[in-house]
Amino acid sequence: VVESSSFGVAGLVHMWDKAEQVVVQVLLREVRRRISGKGTVIRHLNNGAVQLLFANGNVSTYHNDAWLVTNAAGQRTVTVKGGDVTEAPPLLCATNMDAETRAMVTTREDLVMTVCAAAARMH
Repeated sequence: VVESSSFGVAGLVHMWDKAEQVVVQVLLREVRRRISGKGTVIRHLNNGAVQLLFANGNVSTYHNDAWLVTNAAGQRTVTVKGGDVTEAPPLLCATNMDAETRAMVTTREDLVMTVCAAAARMH
């Protein structure tokens, strides 16, 4: 596990607003970051939220007893304390092939980008 508290990076984070029952974008600052042995980035944000960035492009954000989970394809669900699950509107995604490397590059509306190398797709 690698940990750092010197990032201070500000950016828009998607979170679940329990009062309004909608996903909102909030400008937050990262105050601490940990990277697990499997490559998962655990971001601690200045409002107390925790965001998990997985190597496969999935993102999970926890705040105010609610998890907002976005999969690599942009589909989202919200799980609140007690286990109630709600679907949230999906994010827009675009996939293109890089002409030089032939890698498939997918970019989501929340600016998450995944790259699948051509050699990895052949296995």
